[in-house]
Amino acid sequence: MDNEKIKGWLATAALLAFGVFGGSSASAAPIMIDFTDASWLAAQGQTTYSRTYGSVEVTLSATGAMTFNASEAPNAPVADLALHGDGIGIGDDEISWLERIDVYFSAPVTVLGYYFLDFFAGEGPNGGGELATVVMDGISFVDEGHATDGIGYYSRDVSVVTTAISFLAGLTQGTGNFKFSDFALAGILIDDAVSVPEPQTLALFAAGLLGLVFLRERRAVAQFARRG
Repeated sequence: MDNEKIKGWLATAALLAFGVFGGSSASAAPIMIDFTDASWLAAQGQTTYSRTYGSVEVTLSATGAMTFNASEAPNAPVADLALHGDGIGIGDDEISWLERIDVYFSAPVTVLGYYFLDFFAGEGPNGGGELATVVMDGISFVDEGHATDGIGYYSRDVSVVTTAISFLAGLTQGTGNFKFSDFALAGILIDDAVSVPEPQTLALFAAGLLGLVFLRERRAVAQFARRG
């Protein structure tokens, strides 16, 4: 068989593989969406507000006018948060019972963690902590405040690929009165890196295409021989 034909088929298979899977990209560092940063002050009084982080636009949509209380900024440091304010709340101050903030991403991201302030222990019946429900990609996380200081810092590590997150005070399931629960949304840690197939996957795909080309060529030769 003509070696030049083989080289041409191989090059075509490789180009097709690249076109299907795309080139590889460097893995980006996680991005902290810091709602305590002064850049979110513009969300004050709005029900919807957007900012861009990396390649992703982040949009907040609230059930009421959002707040960014610079006067309530914690006076003690918290890792990875600017603390120019105490985060995003609704109405009088925080996300309270029957209030909700939805966060939308313009492209799928991996949520690696989320952070609250003003989320305390001992606020509920029998000394229970304040409660929050976080929903993303059909998964619900129920969080309980455990802080006893004046900051109410809380964090949870997760790993969920999603385009939206909902933050609610109290519990969404069942009945009950959770008016004792409220918190400020302080941050979300995301990874917006696009995953690509490993080189081995691309090689296998190219080899498979090449095999199909060889098979087609052999069938054509056999049909020609029978006609002769």
